[in-house]
Amino acid sequence: MNRRDSLLAALVASVWGFNFVVIDWGMGDVPPLLFCAVRFLLVLVPAVLVVRRPQVSWRTLALVGATMSLGQFGFLYVAMAAGLPPGLAALVLQAQVVFTIVIAAGVLRERPTTAQVVGVLLGTLGLVVV
Repeated sequence: MNRRDSLLAALVASVWGFNFVVIDWGMGDVPPLLFCAVRFLLVLVPAVLVVRRPQVSWRTLALVGATMSLGQFGFLYVAMAAGLPPGLAALVLQAQVVFTIVIAAGVLRERPTTAQVVGVLLGTLGLVVV
């Protein structure tokens, strides 16, 4: 990876991390689930115009949207409104990687690669250390 790529990766990580501070600021005046809904609506409207709908059934699309968007981020916003600090919220959200691999293995019968297992173990160790 060259210097430019490293700087871009650091920029993406910084913007993503700062996102949790902005969420914390935004919920100062707006209830958490309403703030979450407005955020996803603001992303949805331009995305519908640019991104083609995946070739899955409406039921699957709704189920994925409900669990990932409503479930994961709804709980995240409520936890932050209840006092979870933004930095810790960013770390907690990364625990989704472990659940994604476990669910993919159990439900979809996907076998994780050695690199995925090593990456998940290292990431989990990092979360435990923090």
